[in-house]
Amino acid sequence: MRLSDWVAAGHNISAERERQIGAVLDWENRLFRILATESSLDDLPGLRASAFVLWLNHKAPLIFNDRPELNAVAEAVERIDQQFLPMLLMGGALGDEAHRRSVVRGILQEAEKIKFLMAEMFDRLTDLEVGRDTLTQLFNRRFLPSILKREIELCRRRNIAFAILMLDVDHFKQVNDRFGHEAGDRVLQQVASNLMNKVRAGDFVFRYGGEEFLIVLAEVDEAQAMQVAEKVRQRIETSPFLISHERSLQVTVSVSVACSDGHPDYERMIERADGALYRAKREGRNRVVLADEAPGPSL
Repeated sequence: MRLSDWVAAGHNISAERERQIGAVLDWENRLFRILATESSLDDLPGLRASAFVLWLNHKAPLIFNDRPELNAVAEAVERIDQQFLPMLLMGGALGDEAHRRSVVRGILQEAEKIKFLMAEMFDRLTDLEVGRDTLTQLFNRRFLPSILKREIELCRRRNIAFAILMLDVDHFKQVNDRFGHEAGDRVLQQVASNLMNKVRAGDFVFRYGGEEFLIVLAEVDEAQAMQVAEKVRQRIETSPFLISHERSLQVTVSVSVACSDGHPDYERMIERADGALYRAKREGRNRVVLADEAPGPSL
């Protein structure tokens, strides 16, 4: 099975297509609003700073098997940011309206090229029913090694850090024992939904096994990863978990954070996260623990 097949199965491809093309449209609309209101162009971040490009760098190569069109999309992004936006700033300073219109047309042509190429690639994909956890609709762990190997390689080549969060639902066995496995399944589905609502387009969320989940955070440092982990922990703790029409539970999670340290072995990173998760549960649960550099004991 190709990795692209698995990634395609992890999302509704039609929704993903609209989401990513919509992200480019959102950036265009922001440009138009700034031009229409004669606001400062300094308020417009480059396209490289958008959620679309984060997704383009981390997920798109897996979905599309590094198709050559991805290079064309990346080149169009670079032309917008490195060529046309500086020209637009210069044109605005000079007050040359003809120059301004010409540059805006150039930006629109590049944006149309991006949307056309993305739509063309998405149209080739099929929404397969493999590689996806049937209960939570999250990615399963089958291709986690491929994801982590790629992030480690990106870290090495581009000096871009990343992190993994490992989460375990606290006292989950008690939920199953007291309320039944159907209630437990509902809890897991709601945990998955909460996690998906707290990550970005370029991140990956897995059901790691049983009541364990794993998140791969792209392009984050240690402080950012810890901040995301704490937000996730708080989101779970403060959300009511419905197990029937009349009953809800309070659920908490223990979370570990392991940041990339340059080591090429992805299993070592997972072991570090696993050891930190063990400490989080041993120290009282419902907390975030940062992994040590050396691997800790497994759960």
